[in-house]
Amino acid sequence: MGQKSLIYAFVARGNELLVEFTEFTAYCVVADESIGRAVPIAFLEHIKDDFISKYGAGKAADAPAYSLNKEYGYEARARTRNTR
Repeated sequence: MGQKSLIYAFVARGNELLVEFTEFTAYCVVADESIGRAVPIAFLEHIKDDFISKYGAGKAADAPAYSLNKEYGYEARARTRNTR
C-alpha cells in the first residue's frame, strides 16, 4: 500500500484562520460531530459546484494564494452560517 500523508493543516483562533497549508486542490469542511455526516457532505458538494460554476478552470487555475478570499470568502462564510 502507498505511503499516506497529511493533506491539509490549519491553525485558527476563534473564527479567524491564522495559518493554512495544503499541497492539493481540495475542498474541506470541519464540523461538530453532533451535526452528523450528511450536512457537511452536502455543504461541500454545494460549495464545490458553486465555486466551479463561478470560476471553473479559468480564474481559479491562475489565481494567487488567498486572492479569491475577498471575492468568494463572504459567500462561503454566509453559507457556513446558514447551514445549521
